[in-house]
Amino acid sequence: MGLSYNEKYKHWNTKDPIDIGKITFNSKKGILFNNSEDNDENRKALISRYQGGKFSKDDKINSPTAGLGHEIIHAGNFLLDNANYFQRQEPFKNVDKNGFTNNEEIRTTILSNQVNEALNEPQRQVYWGIKIPTESVTSNKVK
Repeated sequence: MGLSYNEKYKHWNTKDPIDIGKITFNSKKGILFNNSEDNDENRKALISRYQGGKFSKDDKINSPTAGLGHEIIHAGNFLLDNANYFQRQEPFKNVDKNGFTNNEEIRTTILSNQVNEALNEPQRQVYWGIKIPTESVTSNKVK
């Protein structure tokens, strides 16, 4: 369902009942990722390539629209299976090699690949990446 900001407690939250159903969406930022293992070396390399404007053939970008699709899928997961939703959100003891922090993110990313396919955008096998400005809400090109 995405993080939402709780004004009363001044923090980002996914479990506050007041915040259930709110979706956070930035129409100006997509996600740059590489389907490689989540580690400091790969993160630093991706950031360096972004800053230098020279990407590898394995670097991919999803549009803000794809990101919105991901968040809508979280909402659908909650509505269709709320008995298990919060159980799937329980954090892993250790982030897995693909950057996933819980089973809900794994499930949502798998389902999000259907959105990505419909948008003719790259599929993701990882959760990690960096937010970058894109040309438009539907673009997966760097601004």
